[in-house]
Amino acid sequence: LCHDLGKPSTTEELGGRIVSRKHSEAGVAPTRRLLARICAPKWLVAGTVGLVRHHLAPALFTREDGPAGPKAYRRLLRRLAEDGLDVELLYRVARADHLGRTTEDALAEAFPAGDAFLARAGEIEAEPGTHHAAVQGRHLVARGIEPGPEMGRLLERCREIQDETGWTDPDAILERVLGPGPGPS
Repeated sequence: LCHDLGKPSTTEELGGRIVSRKHSEAGVAPTRRLLARICAPKWLVAGTVGLVRHHLAPALFTREDGPAGPKAYRRLLRRLAEDGLDVELLYRVARADHLGRTTEDALAEAFPAGDAFLARAGEIEAEPGTHHAAVQGRHLVARGIEPGPEMGRLLERCREIQDETGWTDPDAILERVLGPGPGPS
């Protein structure tokens, strides 16, 4: 119900077409406000906001003019997991959104882009280590990095490398980010 709350603030007419660019991100704040008003639990807020933020992914990730690569799928799967969601629930929300339109596919109750998205996401999801960060703070502490803002930036960079490469070996990721580690003692 919240997936299009960002449309009022983003809708405009461009070239004779009504568009709502970036409405999914714009829908995050009104969704949070609505759920706060009804005293929704934190898990429900996180999940709903995640679905609002990503509800267009199944259609966008499979566009013929540039389908998303494995890195984008890994990042999305990780972010969904962080919000307590899975790709199947995202697909169901996107399918319901799609079937509410008047396109030929929607009228035929078909969602080919979503079906392709779900299949590709399933392939990526089957890769080991897709959902969890391979490099943890303890790995950085072992390399002499003190807890603090720099550690947070390094952990984020490690997650980016993991999403990009699909690697799950903390040492390989850390070597890419920090350079070779200490040799045997």
